[in-house]
Amino acid sequence: MKLSLAVVVIAFVLYRWYSSLSPVPQPTKIRTHLDQEYDYIVVGAGSSGCVVANRLSEDPENTVAILEAGIDDAAVHDIHVPAMAMGLWINQRITWPYKSVSQENACQSMVNQQCKLPQGKVLGGTGSINCLAYVRGNANDFDRWAEMGARGWSYKDVLPYFMKSETNNNPIYARNGYHGSHGPMVVSDSNTSIVGDMMLSAGKELGYKVGDVNGERQEDTIMRSQATVGRDGSRLHTASAFLRPAQDRGNLHIMTEAHVTKIIFEGKRAKGVQFFNKGQIYQILARKEVILSAGAIGSPQLLMLSGVGPKDDLTPLGIPVLTDLPVGQNLQDHVHVMAPEYTFDVHMELLSSRLDSFMERLEYKLFGSGIKSRPCLQEYVGFYSVGGDGLPEYRDSGQLQHHIGGSLIGETLFGFDMFRESLNIRRDVFQKVYGDAIGQRGMVFFPIVAQPKSRGTLKLVSSNPFDIPAIDPQYLSHPDDLKSLVAGIRIAQKLAGTEVFQKVNTTMRRRVHRDCRDVEFDSDQYWECFVRNMGTTFLHYTSTCKMGAADDDSSVVDPELKVRGLEGIRVIDSSVMPSVVSGNTNAATVMIAEKGSDIIRGIPGRK
Repeated sequence: MKLSLAVVVIAFVLYRWYSSLSPVPQPTKIRTHLDQEYDYIVVGAGSSGCVVANRLSEDPENTVAILEAGIDDAAVHDIHVPAMAMGLWINQRITWPYKSVSQENACQSMVNQQCKLPQGKVLGGTGSINCLAYVRGNANDFDRWAEMGARGWSYKDVLPYFMKSETNNNPIYARNGYHGSHGPMVVSDSNTSIVGDMMLSAGKELGYKVGDVNGERQEDTIMRSQATVGRDGSRLHTASAFLRPAQDRGNLHIMTEAHVTKIIFEGKRAKGVQFFNKGQIYQILARKEVILSAGAIGSPQLLMLSGVGPKDDLTPLGIPVLTDLPVGQNLQDHVHVMAPEYTFDVHMELLSSRLDSFMERLEYKLFGSGIKSRPCLQEYVGFYSVGGDGLPEYRDSGQLQHHIGGSLIGETLFGFDMFRESLNIRRDVFQKVYGDAIGQRGMVFFPIVAQPKSRGTLKLVSSNPFDIPAIDPQYLSHPDDLKSLVAGIRIAQKLAGTEVFQKVNTTMRRRVHRDCRDVEFDSDQYWECFVRNMGTTFLHYTSTCKMGAADDDSSVVDPELKVRGLEGIRVIDSSVMPSVVSGNTNAATVMIAEKGSDIIRGIPGRK
C-alpha cells in the first residue's frame, strides 16, 4: 500500500513538473485604461511597433502608449511552438480576415480566385504567425533604396541596425563581421533533418556556395535555414524580445483589443488617435508624434481613413482629403509556389505519426528540440541568379529564393484540411495535386520571386474603419515573374537530380493539375499553368507607404519616415520599403524600426 501511494505521488509530481515546462510566456501587463496624453502613440504592436515602443521608452523622459487591435500572444499556446505556424493562419482570434480581390494571373485554384493574405492581429503581429526565417535581403536592395531617394538607407547605413537587434548563435557567422552578438533577437540554425544536409551537398555539387546569405554575398549562396527561435525552442518575436522586457517601465503603457479607427489632426498636425475598445470609442493625444506601425495593410488603411491618400479614391467615399498622396499604391509581395514535390528512400520518421508522440513532446519540453522547434519544417534557404532566355536580371542580386520543406504537403503535421484552408485552395484541387501522401517520405520546394516586377494596390471600399480594404496584389501581372518561378522549378529539378539525391531514388511526384491537362506534363507551358493556378503569397506585403525623397511625388514618407506635407506623424513598418527586399521581410522590418527609433530620438546613424 505504501509503495503504491509513493508511486502515485511521484507520478503526480512528475506530471506537474512536465506540465510546467511550457514555451508560453506569462501574460503581458496590459492596461485597461490609458492616460489622456502621451509623448508618443505607437499604433500596432507588431514586428516594428514593439521595437519602437521599447526604444522610445528607454528614455525615461518619454511617455509611450502602444495600441494593438488584437489580443495578447501569451493567450495562444500554438503561437509559441514554431512548427505550428501555418495552423495559426486560420485562427480568426489572431489574424485579420484579409483576402485579395480575384486575381487574373495567379490564385486561379483558390476559392473565388482569391489568395488568402494572413496577417497577425495579436501582440507580435505577423511575427507571431510567420515561419520565423531570418533573411535580411541583398546589400544591393538597400543601395537601390538610397538611389531611389531614401538617403541614409544604403547597406552601409542599415547594416549596423541589423546587427544591433541580433544575437547570432552560429559561431562562424557571429565572427564574420556581419552579425550582432548582444541584441535581443536570438538567431539560430534551424533544427533540420537529414534533408537539410542533403540539400547542402546537392548545392555544392552544382557549384553553389555554402555560406551565409546574410553576410558578404547572397547571390548563388545556400545555407541551412536560420530562424528566430529561442534557446528553449520557442518562437522569438518582437513581442517577446522587445515589448515584454520593457513592460515594467512606468513610462510605457500597453493596450490590446484597441482598434485605432482614425488619426486626429489639427490642421496639418497629427494630435492623437481615436480607437475602439470593448464597445466604446476613446481618444488619446500625442504631445510629440503619432507613429503608425500597423503594417503594409493597416498603416495605409488608417492614413486613408484619416484623409491622407489619393484624392480621386477618397472623395467618392465622402472622406475629406487632408493631403493627396499615393497611399496604398506600389503594393509588393513575394509570390511563391509549392512545387515540385519529390519522394525518396530516406529513413525518416513520418510527421503524421511522430508529432504528437509522448517522446516528441518530452524532447521539446525538456530540450527545446525536435520537430516542434522547426519553423514550418524549413530545411535550407538558397538564392540563385538567373539570366538570359528572357528572364529578368536585377544587377547582381539573387533573383530567385528557395526554401525546402522536409515533408510532402499531404504528409504535413498541419493536417490536410488545415493546410488547404490556410491557403484558400479549393478542396478538389488540393486533393488532386497534393493528396494521397500519408505514409510517404519526401520533400517539397518553395521557389519564390525575390525581386518581383508586379505591382499592386490597396484601396478603401468605404469610410467604415471596420470594412476590409480591397487588396489587389496583381500577382504575376508582369510576365517576367511567371518566367522566374518556372526557372525556380527548373533549378529545383537540377538539385533533385544530383548524385546525393539520386542515390536514394529521389523521384518527382507526377500529380497533374486538373486545369493543366491539355499541355505536356513538365513542359514550361505546364509549369506556367501550374504557377498561375497555385502561385500565392509568402506573407511579405510591403511598400504601400513608399519612402523616397521629400520632393518625390511617388513617395508617402521622406527618409526620416515623416509623412510628406504633415507634421507629428511617421510610418515605421514594412510599408515604407521603396521596394521589397530580396528575402523574408521580418528582419528588414525590425531594422527599419531600430533605425526609425534612432531618427526620432536624434541619435546619429550607427557605424
